Amino acid sequence: MRIQVGDSRSEINTGVKIPEKFWNSQAQKVLSKHPDSEIYNETLEILRDKFNETYRDLLKSRVSYTAETFKKRMQGEQEASQRTLMEAIVSHNKYLKSLVGKDYAPATVIRYQTLTNLLTVFLSDNYQRTDFLLSELSVKFLQDFEHYLKTVRNCNHNTTAKYLKNLKKVINTAIVNQWIDKNPFLGYKITIKQTMKDYLVEEEIKRIEAKIFPMERLEAIRKIFLFQCYSFNVEKQAYFISVQPDGIFKPL
Repeated sequence: MRIQVGDSRSEINTGVKIPEKFWNSQAQKVLSKHPDSEIYNETLEILRDKFNETYRDLLKSRVSYTAETFKKRMQGEQEASQRTLMEAIVSHNKYLKSLVGKDYAPATVIRYQTLTNLLTVFLSDNYQRTDFLLSELSVKFLQDFEHYLKTVRNCNHNTTAKYLKNLKKVINTAIVNQWIDKNPFLGYKITIKQTMKDYLVEEEIKRIEAKIFPMERLEAIRKIFLFQCYSFNVEKQAYFISVQPDGIFKPL
């Protein structure tokens, strides 16, 4: 099977070897008088289907490719330079899901799924594409995504920064996997603005007291937070604490 994309060419060994007299070059099939024609033609048909499937996928994603990268995609291989952004995110999200309840909370997975959805719409609206090669990513791409979040999605500065930090984590994972050579985040600063937050009222603190987390790490954070709530005296800048038999922190 010969694949030609522009001036580039590549070939795939079909595994079908027959005398020339049994080959119908016009129909691109093995003649029925060959004893194994049915098996061989089925093999060739599977290759044609795989070719068409690969072509449709590449056409849909609108990523650039050569005959060699087309061949590798057909054979289930991909060069590092042909890895895509959405592929990296899907791989990252799958890893997170496998560790829910151990290292990550369900909310973390939801946050990255939201990022996936935002990028999908962003690529469609801004580039009329469904995917982007990792090798194509640049500071300009990040600036465009930041502008899109703030204007089209009406995200505030800190929410936008958090989405970009999540994207940066995905890119860092891709770098570790050697899917991308250069880091598009180099020279691109992400800052979180300090904001004044409202204090919790007593009713809200009581709700935190009553909440028990199944994950040990989150449960430890809850207790530390309650410790701070009940022990820190703003005026005296000092801590006072009493631990009750039921394990609940109470102020002295």
